[in-house]
Order: sequence, then C-alpha cells, then structure tokens
Amino acid sequence: MIESILLRRQIGMKKNGMLESKHMYLRSLHYNPLGDVKTMCPPKDWRSPPTIDMFNDILRTLAKKYDLPFIDTNFIYAPMWDAAEDWCHHRTG
Repeated sequence: MIESILLRRQIGMKKNGMLESKHMYLRSLHYNPLGDVKTMCPPKDWRSPPTIDMFNDILRTLAKKYDLPFIDTNFIYAPMWDAAEDWCHHRTG
C-alpha cells in the first residue's frame, strides 16, 4: 500500500516535471506516547514504537529502491520520545 501511494506520487510529479529527487524525499516517523488507544486490545492507534520502527524500515527500503533521499531524525527524537511533560509536545527552556 505504501509503495503504491509512493508510485502514484512519483507519476504525478513526473507529469508536472518535478521528478528530481530534490522535490521528493522520505522522512522517518517518530514515536508517539503510549496511551489507552495504543495499548488497548486490540489497539485503535497503530503508532506504537515497534510499529513505527517497522514502518521506518519500509520507508528506508522504498527510498533505496526509488533512489530518494531518506531523512532519519530518530537519532534526535528517539532518546526523548517519552520525556515531554504532556508525553507529546517537546518544549525548550
């Protein structure tokens, strides 16, 4: 499914003359706080850390396959994903 969305996007960009890689990239998804909708059985929200990791692996694979830049910001966000006061929005100072 993700790949078909990416392919449709590429076809649309090609029609508009925007297929150069500078116009399209893939970025990693970040972890979301655990809560009732992610930890209930069955979960109503799929964004648990293991699922996000699998999704990012798929994005990395597709980026390589289609020669697109992949921007991985998890090395910044992952160590503090559950540290925000409200478990979601990080603020400075």
